[in-house]
Order: sequence, then structure tokens, then C-alpha cells
Amino acid sequence: MRTIRERLSDIWNRSGVPERDDLLDLVGRASEALSAEDSAIRPPDASGQPGGFVRLERGLPVILVPDLHARPGFVSAVLAMELSFSGARGRSRRDAVTTLDAIAGDDACLVFLGDAFHAERGALDRWLAAYREFRLGHVLSAPMGEEMRDGLKAVSLVLELKASFPRAVHFLKGNHENARNEEGGGNHPFGKFAEEGRMTREWFLARYGTDALERYARMERLLPVCLAGDRFVASHAEPARGYSLGAIVNARENPEVVEGLTWTDNGEAAEGSAQAMLGECLPDVPDARYFVGHRCVTGGYALRANGRVVQIHDPDAYQVAFVPPDRALDLSRDLRRLKG
Repeated sequence: MRTIRERLSDIWNRSGVPERDDLLDLVGRASEALSAEDSAIRPPDASGQPGGFVRLERGLPVILVPDLHARPGFVSAVLAMELSFSGARGRSRRDAVTTLDAIAGDDACLVFLGDAFHAERGALDRWLAAYREFRLGHVLSAPMGEEMRDGLKAVSLVLELKASFPRAVHFLKGNHENARNEEGGGNHPFGKFAEEGRMTREWFLARYGTDALERYARMERLLPVCLAGDRFVASHAEPARGYSLGAIVNARENPEVVEGLTWTDNGEAAEGSAQAMLGECLPDVPDARYFVGHRCVTGGYALRANGRVVQIHDPDAYQVAFVPPDRALDLSRDLRRLKG
């Protein structure tokens, strides 16, 4: 059996998009991991399935990764990042380990805040070229193939990590986790530079077929929408309002919750929403912070909700937050820019 490093290397070194069978095998393994989450970490919803909320194992540092947007190099840089900390729960460790070593050794958690597909800055020309071809009826154009190569490589790395380390790696749903480009269930069709959502759906159908798209979409519907660690809460977007834990756990039956945790624009959240969520999830941690991605920031981060919300999606950098379990967040120390 191939090791995790070999499987990740195979994905990284792939020159094009994955073959259909390879993609569906990976989607299947990730779906199995998502469907079999430990109920102590991911409480079940009313149907008995793993719900929309994740409570991370206590006492572990957490690496929070904002929007990927078809940047597989971001995932690679995160896995190679060196961490210096004493062993979790008192175990001895050497002075520095990589993120991959840490999650493999149950010494850290790795959390992706959503949005694996649809490249942003630097990709405008590619999207416009793909859109010109798309309007001429050329769904499987060269520029769209390049876009999907990058997007599928990024998401494949994440899904391989989730399948291999289900307790240590978590992938939250973002507003771009909508491969069917559907309206409903908290989702909306997406378009920014072009008709990215529609173009991705049509490419997926043309390249892999209807069954493959549906299986991928079912995997997306298994993703949680909110997560809490020892000293933080996180979702893809700032919460539109303060949701109860019960509503979050049962998010599949609460489209308003899915939308409110994945689509909220800057300035749209009701006053006190994040504070209410922090109080709901971490009532005994007065200095807890709420982390989000979704909207772009410059200069590393933006503070919202009177400093309780930390927005960390910088599209011009590979930036993560390292959140320790035993002290308050220090933005100058705990926000890290990685080399690409």
C-alpha cells in the first residue's frame, strides 16, 4: 500500500486533471470519512448523520487555512510548514516538525475554511479566455482545462488528507462548494469574472459525466459548516446572526444556517452575531476569537465585530493562522505567511 506521502506526491505531480476513476475513488474515500465521523467530535443531526458542527479534540494546536481558490501550492506549503511546540498532551517531540508530521502524529489539527475551486487574482485572463470559448460552445477548452487542473489538484490534496487523517483534518463548506451551481439549500450560483459556477458544472459534466458530478455534490453536502477549538470558532464566512448549536448541527435541514455561515458579505452580519456564536460554543473563554475567510483582506487580516472576528483570506499570500490551545491569540505571532 502506498504511503500518504506517496499519494500526496502523485496528486502534486499530476500534469493534468485526474482520471474519472481516480477522482471518484478519492471522493468515495473522503465521503466515507465524512460519514463516519466520531460523534464526540461531530455530533449527529436529527437523522443520525454527522451534523454540521465539529468540536475539535481538546489540547491541540490548530492550523487554520483560508480560501484555497485553486491554489494547490498553498496546500503544499501548509504541509511543509515547520511547527515548534512541545508534544501534545505532554508527549515529547523534537523541536520542529512539519504540519504533515504533526497531523500524522495526532499532535495538531488542520482546518480548511472552504472554497477549493475557482481561482481569483492572477486568473482573470484565464477566466476571460475560457469564457470566450464557453460562449462559442467549447466547454472543454484549454484555459478551462488549466483552471480545473488547479482546482481539482487543490481539492484532491485536501480530500486525501481528510480520508487519511479524519480526526485531525477538517474541511468546512464554503460558498464555492457547490459543484452543481445550484440555487437552494443555502447555495447560490456563482459568477465573478465570468460564469465560473456554470462553467465548472458544465466542464465536470462533459469531462466526467452526470453520475460523477452527483457523487461529488453528495460529498460536498457531507461537509460541516462550523467548527470550534479550545479558544476559537470558525466558519467560512462571518455568521449572519447568532445560531444555536442545535441549528448548526442540523444545518442540512436549515438552509438559512448554511447560507449565513458561507455567504455573508462584509457589513451584512447582524450586530452581535459573532459574539453570540462565541458565547454559544465557548461560554467559558472570554477572549476567544471567531475566524473566517470568504472576503479578501489586504495587509494580512481584518478585524470585525469589535475585534472578535479575524478575517484571514489574503489572496496574494499563503497565509495561515496557528491557534495554540493554551493562550490568547497573538496576531503578530500566530498569523504566518508561508513561502510558495
